[in-house]
Amino acid sequence: MLHPTKFTKKEMQDLKQMDIDEIIEGEYEVINLKYDHLLKGLTPLEDLFDSNDIPKKPKMEQLKADIEEYNLGTEENPKMIKLSKSLLSDEILKYLELMREFQDVFSWSYEDLKSYDTSIIQHIIPLKENQKPFKQKLRRINHVLLPLIEKEIKRMYEVGIIAPIRFSEWLSNLVPTRKKTREIRLCVDLRNVSKVSFKDNYPLPKMDHILQRVVGASRI
Repeated sequence: MLHPTKFTKKEMQDLKQMDIDEIIEGEYEVINLKYDHLLKGLTPLEDLFDSNDIPKKPKMEQLKADIEEYNLGTEENPKMIKLSKSLLSDEILKYLELMREFQDVFSWSYEDLKSYDTSIIQHIIPLKENQKPFKQKLRRINHVLLPLIEKEIKRMYEVGIIAPIRFSEWLSNLVPTRKKTREIRLCVDLRNVSKVSFKDNYPLPKMDHILQRVVGASRI
């Protein structure tokens, strides 16, 4: 094993051309940190995390270049899934077989979402005492987005996701956002409700912490 401070220029050139797996499995067990060279197969942490160690969001162009779409349905009723291009051919086939077998588990459209009986199940947001309802002022929306918003509201209404109500104590504006597919997603500005609602004392952990706990786990 070579000491990292004693690498010659020739050895550094050889290391630079080698894959990281070859270095780990071969005679080089220490990654040189003295020289500013990135070994083949490694990604700088600066590209993955910011100065506060928060994972950066990958660019959309890079995401599109690294994935491939597969249709599990038909042309009239598509059921698209996305798999990484780095997967092997046999791994892709296993994933496709698994998704086809359990495709009824997923909701591919609004029509697949299951409604429930409100006489049996009701969702209540616990609010602090003596809090007055808040009604936001109506905001202007880009007129170009209005047809798309109306279409999305109509779809949700037809499948029973939303229901009309004439009088409401609370009123919040819609916030249209773009999905990765460039479609419109309708969100609701519930910041006023959040201010007066009780907070969960045991919130969900951050995603990077969850991923660290499953490092080394295998998939079947």
